[in-house]
Amino acid sequence: MKKTYIFLIGILCTLMCLFPPIAATGQGIISNEMIDTTDNQILILADDSTLDLGKTTQVTIILDTAPDGLSGYNLTVRLTNPAVAEIVDVQFPVWAMLPTNSTIPGDSVWCKAADLTGASGTDNITLVTVTVRGDIAGATNITVIPDRVEDRQGGRYTPGIQEASITVGSAPIPPIANFTATPTSGKVPLTVNFTDHSTNSPTSRLWNFGDNSTSEEPHPTHTYTSAGTYTVSLTVTNAGGTDTLTKQDYITVESLIPQDTQITILPSISSLTTGQTLEYLVILDTAPDGLSGYNLTVRLTNPAVAEIVDVQFPVWAMLQTNSTIPGDSVWCKAADLTGASGTDNITLVTVTVRGDIVGATNITVIPDRVEDRQGGRYTPGIQEASITVGSAPIPPIANF
Repeated sequence: MKKTYIFLIGILCTLMCLFPPIAATGQGIISNEMIDTTDNQILILADDSTLDLGKTTQVTIILDTAPDGLSGYNLTVRLTNPAVAEIVDVQFPVWAMLPTNSTIPGDSVWCKAADLTGASGTDNITLVTVTVRGDIAGATNITVIPDRVEDRQGGRYTPGIQEASITVGSAPIPPIANFTATPTSGKVPLTVNFTDHSTNSPTSRLWNFGDNSTSEEPHPTHTYTSAGTYTVSLTVTNAGGTDTLTKQDYITVESLIPQDTQITILPSISSLTTGQTLEYLVILDTAPDGLSGYNLTVRLTNPAVAEIVDVQFPVWAMLQTNSTIPGDSVWCKAADLTGASGTDNITLVTVTVRGDIVGATNITVIPDRVEDRQGGRYTPGIQEASITVGSAPIPPIANF
């Protein structure tokens, strides 16, 4: 009976250490607990830093040091990203008495135990082991909220927390776009081989070659049929995300014709009265390899002053087409199937302009496509012409 009494007294003393009474004084209510200032830490050790979906791993909560021994603790183990995993089991060490925990499974679990014999020791004390199950792909930290960690002298430890991380599933890594091309310059038509060097296993690709052409092939071949400088971009995608690499002015395509050519509009300077019309010739000064056809726009820079009212093609022009007139601009297209246009001073089209109101305007040309007979393309300069529209003379009124 005496031994039983002593044992019960020991339990009562320990419980009083875990939950000390509150003492009243004349100056208010104070706690009689002593705060232990010794630095210590709670460590969280996970068996695996990565976890497959549906699988479990054990996570051990350890107090690295307890210089004055450990009488008990009250703490919460919590997942910082509760959607990714769940705590499904709790195990206390063999020395733990009066073990208690909140309901599981859950995203956090509250745990409480006492050491009534001092068997926990003073170093690397396992407080509790929880089992974590992976639910969805992602990552989460495991942390501890130490509500109460008490020593055997009636004081309380205030440990720091070293969190642990768990990655569930193989979280997809976004791709990084990269590519090369060979060759990157040459004469028209230029065939370029593109090679995808993107990393992290993209599952889809979208190439933009800069000439209104695209491809979804991994390593496409593309032919540029027009002279110019082209910006190329590659967009790659996988389950982790999307990345785009753009190479500015990456491909340079040169015309087969190195000589300078020019489109001239005649007459270069003219005057009209309102209501009067005049014909203007659009002339290509030279075509060393002959002319196979063209596609161009004749435009008035000040559309309020005048209007294009007629279009005439030369006799050699075949498959001739133009946009609706009258208008402020006219699109013209024709082909030379026989080589009859020659190689010098080739009249491409003749337009008739009518003066509408007093003012001034230029006539210019936008050469969308001027091709030679070798499959190349001319890139002519433009010599604009100017028109001045004046008032029509006013008829006299006789009087005497």
